[in-house]
Amino acid sequence: METQGDSNFQIGWVMALVLFLLAGSLYSGYRYKLANDIRSAEESIDGWAQAPRLAAGVMIEKYGPPDRSGPIGLVWFRRGPWKRIVVHQVDLNAPLEQVVDYDVKAQSLDGLRVFGHGVIADPDNAELSAQNDRESKNFLALNLVDEVATGGINLQQAQNVYDRTADLADSGKSSAYTQGLVFQGRQELPSLWVKDLKY
Repeated sequence: METQGDSNFQIGWVMALVLFLLAGSLYSGYRYKLANDIRSAEESIDGWAQAPRLAAGVMIEKYGPPDRSGPIGLVWFRRGPWKRIVVHQVDLNAPLEQVVDYDVKAQSLDGLRVFGHGVIADPDNAELSAQNDRESKNFLALNLVDEVATGGINLQQAQNVYDRTADLADSGKSSAYTQGLVFQGRQELPSLWVKDLKY
């Protein structure tokens, strides 16, 4: 004779099985959509020039399918440490733009222009970006900008470190500066850039 507890136990098992199958179905649907989105993104870059196509392929592999695609390129939002990632279809030398939140003071803009290496400041939106051919160079440029901003090194030292580290990276060596952002959160880029300028 079956008791009320046995019946509740069986109902619980059936409900758990139904939930498990439903979760599996949802996960399969998500994986199918993700695979299709990735395939669609990869197909959209087929006709691109080599440098932007390679940059886009690496970003798709690392961060998944883009959130937007259009005639200028592919765009991802809030992936990894980045506020925004853009792979520009028409920029053959530096197609990969990556943006972080960073308070930039207007007085800092001249120093950033001198530093170069694809670093662009947008004080109105409190953004700092780097645009190069590889993510490792973007990490390097932004990390060095932060080092100067926090007083760790001056502008000339940052230039030297960039050149030396980029050369080592090209030969297959790595550095913490090329592997990720070494600073966290919203920073402020003060006017100290101006005093470090050497014309």
